[in-house]
Amino acid sequence: MPKFHIGKRGNTAACHAKGKCPLGGDESHGKTREEVQTIIDSYYETEAALNRHQELPELTNAFETAGRLKAYKERQEYLVQKINGIEQRNRSIFYSVHGTAEEIEEAIASNPERIANEKAYLANREMVLADRDAYKEKALAELQENNPFGERLTISKAGKLFVKDIQKDEWPAYNNIKDKLKEIDKEEQKYIDASYAYAPKDRPFTDNEIKEMQADLEKLKEQPERIDTTKDREKYQEVSSQIEKYEKLYKEQLFEERTGHKLSELNPVEKDESDKVRVDEEGNFTNVYAQSGDETYKVLNAKVEERYSYLEVETLNGDKQRLSMTTSWNWRMRTEREAYNSLPNVYTVEDDKGSLTKEPVTFPKFVFDSSD
Repeated sequence: MPKFHIGKRGNTAACHAKGKCPLGGDESHGKTREEVQTIIDSYYETEAALNRHQELPELTNAFETAGRLKAYKERQEYLVQKINGIEQRNRSIFYSVHGTAEEIEEAIASNPERIANEKAYLANREMVLADRDAYKEKALAELQENNPFGERLTISKAGKLFVKDIQKDEWPAYNNIKDKLKEIDKEEQKYIDASYAYAPKDRPFTDNEIKEMQADLEKLKEQPERIDTTKDREKYQEVSSQIEKYEKLYKEQLFEERTGHKLSELNPVEKDESDKVRVDEEGNFTNVYAQSGDETYKVLNAKVEERYSYLEVETLNGDKQRLSMTTSWNWRMRTEREAYNSLPNVYTVEDDKGSLTKEPVTFPKFVFDSSD
């Protein structure tokens, strides 16, 4: 069956590609010149509306949707090339670990204040720690002077308690001193916490860091400014969302226009066998379809040759193909269930075209173990 597409000059032309056409996917193809012309017209209408920021025309059929889809896909490709080009340029520009030129200038200018804040903090901390040392020295001296053990009591600098030749009846007094040492430790910790209370948020830079930043600043001033791609990336996300929307609509509309059925009417064939298959006078199925990946095909026949099973199918644009129903699995790569699920799924629809087969039709799936 002849097929047509949008030619290199933007006109309708016969498509002679065997396999994937280099001039576009399904959204650029049709069974007739009229269908392709509708795609072209819709494409230019969409482009004009988008460029003028106008409301997009209403879509009435699959080929108008295909034109809209083609326009968005071209915009997506343009944005990909633009963003990649900018990022490649940005990567060639000198980059400083200290930030942009503005950030470095701000950091250098802030260093005198950072140094002053650091000095004030250290002076305050030294004073607080001196108060801590004075408190601890006085508290330990009072504890040593008033203890019931006299010279038998030893308290280490780390605050450890030892009593020489302690007697059984002296343990309560020992524990009392131990509790007082804990109170001294808690109070000491308060001093330590207070010593950090005014720690500055930003430490001062060293002389070497300032020299490094000044050298980077000179290099940055000689470089062109980096270009921000944030807005382009946002546009890319918006366009990608529209492509997803129109791809779904296009497939739904094309299936309905080609078959007279909705995709939602497809009933899965259970256990690889169906008694609802209808055939025409030539023996081709009239109500069987298969889905593989994102594509839906009209199934004409199911074949089994020795250990190989396949479907004879036709795309919605009329290209005849074979869909394999045979695969293999290897425990190193995937499970048998994953291999089985990768094969096409077969469906039937309720209609009155042709006649029911006398016997149920099988659509076997073969999965072989190729593990060592």
